[in-house]
Amino acid sequence: MLQKVGFFRHLAIFFYDSLLIIALLACATFPFIWLFGDATSGLRHYALQIYLWLIAGIYFVASWYRTGQTLAMKTWRVQLRRVDGQAMQLKPLLLRYIAASFSLLFFAAGFFWAWLDREHCALHDRLLGYRLYRLMPQQTPASALTHPAHHQQTGQQKKQGRQRSTKQG
Repeated sequence: MLQKVGFFRHLAIFFYDSLLIIALLACATFPFIWLFGDATSGLRHYALQIYLWLIAGIYFVASWYRTGQTLAMKTWRVQLRRVDGQAMQLKPLLLRYIAASFSLLFFAAGFFWAWLDREHCALHDRLLGYRLYRLMPQQTPASALTHPAHHQQTGQQKKQGRQRSTKQG
């Protein structure tokens, strides 16, 4: 049985991801400033904000799509999954990122919704059909994920695996 994530673990992941994203965005700012110069005012200021929002979106959506986990979620052994058990899909994950971004604009109200929610689920997860689950120690993210691309092997990979096992045996 899967165990749902409590509010304080959810909060810890939020803060840890915040630290990681600050570092990522600081690094991503340098090429923008190098290419376009000062971005403290005017159109470049808004362009920088949009650029950084897109960089953060790429990090989050790619992480969720690939393994269902960001780096903070891996540390806390938590995985994002769909309630209906379907594989992760790009469009709903993009909507999740957009909804979470709006939540941050409103003083993280959607994240603090988890304090009131019976399953400790953020508002954007509740609306879009996602939940955060704790992984048990014996469970690896790849074995827990239902995305079909993670379980496919080519004929060549299977052949190499058989060759390695016969050499070892």
